[in-house]
Amino acid sequence: MAFQQPLLLLHLMGMMLLVAGVGVSISCKAAALRSSSPRVIHELLQTAARSVRLLLMPGSYLLLFAGIWLVGESHGRYSMTDLWIAGAIAAWIALAVVEIRLHAPRGRAARELALALVADDAAASGELSDLIRSGRLATALDVVLLVLMVTLMVFKPG
Repeated sequence: MAFQQPLLLLHLMGMMLLVAGVGVSISCKAAALRSSSPRVIHELLQTAARSVRLLLMPGSYLLLFAGIWLVGESHGRYSMTDLWIAGAIAAWIALAVVEIRLHAPRGRAARELALALVADDAAASGELSDLIRSGRLATALDVVLLVLMVTLMVFKPG
């Protein structure tokens, strides 16, 4: 029982890091859409990518591993087959897929295009804005999945 409190703290810290990483990434992309400078856009997109590497990814792993460990330490109170736990893990996996399959390729392409525009001393293009804007559905999925995970963690339905 005494070991569960530090695990719960780690689990909550993981969720906070995950949410912070998504929040920073969304904010940077929104600011990039309002900028007309390819250099500023590139820097904002680089910051978004760093937030994923330094906040979102470590937070998501901490969240998952501490949560699984909490289930193991619950002495049968919770089970990996509990619907809310299975649902939270499914949402975690879905979030990882969204990040890897949707955000990462778009982000990489947008950073490369912004850097090419900086190298050519060109203005920001509609293509760059469209590329950044095309990630809005994936961003909406991020938010829905995060809300789902927090809801399942807090209310433990079922």
